[in-house]
Amino acid sequence: MLNYLAVLFIYLGLMSLHSFGQSNSETIPLPIDSITGKIIYTASIKNDGIVKDSIYKIAKAWIDSNYNSEYVIYQVDDLQGGKLRIIGDVILKATYAKLDLVYYGEHTLEINVRDNEYDYSFKDFKLKKYNEIANEWYEFPAEEKYPPEKKVYAAKKMYIALYNNLNEQIGNLVLSLLGAVGEYDKSAEEEWYDEDEYWEDDEYREEDEYKEDDKYWENYDYWEGEEELGEEELNEEELKKEEISDDQK
Repeated sequence: MLNYLAVLFIYLGLMSLHSFGQSNSETIPLPIDSITGKIIYTASIKNDGIVKDSIYKIAKAWIDSNYNSEYVIYQVDDLQGGKLRIIGDVILKATYAKLDLVYYGEHTLEINVRDNEYDYSFKDFKLKKYNEIANEWYEFPAEEKYPPEKKVYAAKKMYIALYNNLNEQIGNLVLSLLGAVGEYDKSAEEEWYDEDEYWEDDEYREEDEYKEDDKYWENYDYWEGEEELGEEELNEEELKKEEISDDQK
């Protein structure tokens, strides 16, 4: 299991190699699963002091900020189970025969969270391009034409550029996700719990206020009774006055 800083240094090293040690004449090596033979970016990250629900909320907010909501598909959104899985894409650009082409790197992102740790997997990659003339999507598994150097393609340079772009785009997403969780302010979580305690105290305070109100209304009823009693006394005095007046007559 790797911690946040270790993974960050690894990716920064890879990104520096991409920027300064390579060119579009060859493909940057992509991470390949030794069993499935598929492209996959995955790691398990430890972040001490962050509870599962907090990591989950950070990860989901990160997804909503980094993927176009019109195209992202949530397959799993399970807070209790601590699991997120979406289908999203990144935009890839390349030039072929002096034409600027746009492809989409569709992929699945799965994030599983637990207290103090989480793991992520960017996998199931497809390269897609919309054919306006045929009015349909052209797509293929990303592994189909990888690595381009070992195969004969008229558009070899274009595919080299696409795979290098894919590696850069996913690398940036990984760094962004690591940063979002790694830079999480744990004190905010403590403040949140303090706020919960505050509201609990406030509820008790409101109950005490209700009790005071009950006492007030009890007293108010008593006062009302006194007022009613006063009215009866007034009525009796009126009757006495009438009796005296009748006697005088």
